[in-house]
Amino acid sequence: MHNIRRGTIGELVCALRLMKLGVDCQIINFKSVDIIADTRIGPMRVQVKSSMQHQVSVGKRVYKDDGYYHFCVSVGGKKNPLTPDMCDIVALVATDVERVKFVTLEQVARRKSIRTAARLFTVPGLEEDSWESVMEDLVR
Repeated sequence: MHNIRRGTIGELVCALRLMKLGVDCQIINFKSVDIIADTRIGPMRVQVKSSMQHQVSVGKRVYKDDGYYHFCVSVGGKKNPLTPDMCDIVALVATDVERVKFVTLEQVARRKSIRTAARLFTVPGLEEDSWESVMEDLVR
C-alpha cells in the first residue's frame, strides 16, 4: 500500500476511534498536526503515524506469531524527531487491523522510529486505556 494512502487511512481510523470514545475531533493536516481533538483539558494536536504488520523471518522461515509494527515517529526528509511545538499526542495506527494506541510526545521523544509487537494491537480496550493514560499524563 502506498504511504500516502496508508497515512490517510490511519487518520480516518484515528478520527473514528476518537469519535467512538466521545472525543470530538477534526482532521486538519496542517504542518505536523493531523487531527485536532477537543479533550476535557482543551484542544490537543494529534500526529498520526500508520503502519501495517511486518512478519519476522529468519532465512526462508516466517514467524507469523512474532509480527511487529514499525512506526516512523519523525518528520521531514531528514527525519527529525517530533517536538512539543509540533504536537501533543501521537497516535500509532495499525491500519490493517484498524486499531490505535495513543502515546504522549514524551514516550516517543528523540526517537526516529518505534517497533511494537503486533500482539499489542489485539488487546481489548487498547484505545480507551491508552487515551485515558495519555489524558492523565498530560494533566500532570
